[in-house]
Amino acid sequence: MKYLAQFFLCLSVVCSSFVYSADYIGSPVTTIHKLISYSQYGNGDIAFTISSKFEKCNGFWFNKSEPGYNAMLSMLIAAYQSKNNLVVYSDPDKIWTGSSAPFCHVYALEYK
Repeated sequence: MKYLAQFFLCLSVVCSSFVYSADYIGSPVTTIHKLISYSQYGNGDIAFTISSKFEKCNGFWFNKSEPGYNAMLSMLIAAYQSKNNLVVYSDPDKIWTGSSAPFCHVYALEYK
């Protein structure tokens, strides 16, 4: 019985990590092309596009109600001004309503 419980515990951890990681996709290594801040649309939405073509997302977005808003915005501004390379990790199932083209919700930014 003890081994069966350990087996199911391990199985649930392994399966949950696959579900978690499968939701997010990474862009190619790129730079920020355009950065837009909306004062009254959504909840202080930030939208941006990247320089590289990325078939799943024409752009990316996040808003002020998110816990990582300040850090994410700081990283974006720094990357935009310095033309620093980065990868954008996003959820293609959470599309921004502020654009007719698919803008995916940002999960994380990674400088490269």
